[in-house]
This record gives sequence, C-alpha cells and structure tokens, in this order.
Amino acid sequence: MIIESGLVKAGLVKTGLVRAISNINTRYFRRNEGTTDYATIPEVTPTGDFVISGEYLHSGAVTNVTILSGPDIRLQVNGIDECVMAFRDANEARADRDFTGLSIPAGVITPFTYAFVAATSVLTMTIGDTSADVILSNHKDMTFDRLLGNSSLIGGADNTSGILANLKIWDNGTLIRDYPLDDNSDDLRELASGQNGTVINGNASDWGLFQQQATGEWLGQELATINSTPLLGDDSDPEFITITSGIILDQSFRLGANFSNSGSAAAGCGWSTSRGVPVGPPFRSTNWVGGDFVGGDFTASSSGIQQLFGRGGLGVASYDNVSVKEVLNVA
Repeated sequence: MIIESGLVKAGLVKTGLVRAISNINTRYFRRNEGTTDYATIPEVTPTGDFVISGEYLHSGAVTNVTILSGPDIRLQVNGIDECVMAFRDANEARADRDFTGLSIPAGVITPFTYAFVAATSVLTMTIGDTSADVILSNHKDMTFDRLLGNSSLIGGADNTSGILANLKIWDNGTLIRDYPLDDNSDDLRELASGQNGTVINGNASDWGLFQQQATGEWLGQELATINSTPLLGDDSDPEFITITSGIILDQSFRLGANFSNSGSAAAGCGWSTSRGVPVGPPFRSTNWVGGDFVGGDFTASSSGIQQLFGRGGLGVASYDNVSVKEVLNVA
C-alpha cells in the first residue's frame, strides 16, 4: 500500500531501504457527506448485554446525526446539545431518551461507547471520560442494520456527516462485528464474522489515505501543487501564488513552508487569511532568514484556494518545502 500510495518511489525499493517505514501506521478514512450516503450491514441483534464502540469525527455543528440504526432503534450523536437516542417499545410506541450533559466535540476523532445491561435495561453512553445513562423500558429487539444513516421506520434524524471508524459490537462478551471502515471501497470488510457491509451512494473521493504522526494525529496526502515559489511581490512577480484549491469548509489543515530568502516586512509575509488562517505568527513572519518555518494548523472558515504571499509593505519573500495536508486530530 505504501508504494501504491506514492509514499515510497518504486525505484527506491531495495532490501533494507524501506524497512524503517514499512510499519508506518497508514489507513484510509471515509468522510460521509451526510445527505444521501450511508452504509448497510447485515442485521445484527444482540441477545443480552452488549457493547458498541467506535470513533467519530464531525466538522462544524452537527445535531442529532445517526451513528447506528435499525428498524426499532437509533443511536445518535450531537455536537451542540445532548446526545440522544430513540427506540420503539413493544407496543410500537416511539420513545426518545437524552444522554444528559453528553455531547461530542467538533474537529477531533473521539472515541464513544454504548453499553447495555439487559437485566436493568440501562444503556450507558460514554464519550471520552464522561458517561450518561438512559433506561429503555419495554424495548423491542434491538436490531441494527445501518451505519451513518437513519432507519426509515424510526424517522426524524439526518444521515451523518463526518468520519466513523473502528466500529465494533460485542454480545455477552463476544466480539460479533468489527468494521475498521478503512477499505477505500464501497465494500466494507467485517473482521469478526465476515458480515461485510456496503456503502450506499458513496463516491471514490470520500476516501482519503492518512498517516498517523508520533503525536497521535493523522495527516492526509499532499494537497500543495507546487513545492517552491519564486520571489513574490517584487516588480516582476505576483504578490500571491496559489498553493492548492483543496481547502474545504470546517475541515482542519496543516500548512507549512520555509522562507528561501531573508527579509523583513512590517505587515508580515506568509499564508493568506482568505480561508480563515489566523493573522500573525506562526502563519506570518515580520522578520525572517532563509530556512525559517512559517505555518501551522487551522480550521477552514470557507472552501477554496489557499495562497502564500510575498509582499508585506516593503518586504518580499520566497518559499520552499511548501506543504498543505488535511489533519485529523485525536481526542
């Protein structure tokens, strides 16, 4: 996979040369767009105490979007108010429950767990280190058959926009479903029992290859279309240069470049602010020497191009080692 993804050039593959990076933790994540796309899985009906765990990342403000659902139950997350769920009781009446004080933060891959105790009908949801309980009185069988989308029989919630990963289901202590959701395909492997799932209304571009960093976060593939710039902002060159057109609203990105000249400018030189990049250090510098770094992580306030600029008053600048990558932070 490393060679195919371009992380290693095929001509460099010789014994020992890539041994050190052969264990790099890389994987695909799929970002659900959240309107018509979701995934189906073969029906699974836990028969006793069960646990459902996974990781979820949402960008922006999400309200009551569905992680896992079935004909008579829906488990939802909320990035603004409390997380909720809905189920149908044995009399076919719908009941809604709130996980008091529990919401999921934006912009970070966050672990979550649902744990159900059959003897008490208590369902506990845990996000990070915080938990809340609800009671599912007189519930019907809890059958699940859909990821990231709402079962039509329950109604009243949206499909999920965001990233779901590493979904697992245990029944009475036995792992019965395990979906890494790293397939780069509409076919979703299930590792515990071979009950594979299927993405519905997906696109190939929903998938992205990421590499985990030593500090835990995941970096995507290079989005910069150039590696270096000419001198920007003098009489013969433009002030701005476009580095990528791949910035997307509410997603997080890591910008980086090194100055390849020395200079100073009262207004600073560096990354433009049109996509929501903060003004000032570390994204701009007012006094630099060749090799100084300029950049950092930011969350986009709009979609479109990202530029570097080289005129800050009387100063002009040029850059090399230019990089733009999506970043998935981890709670």
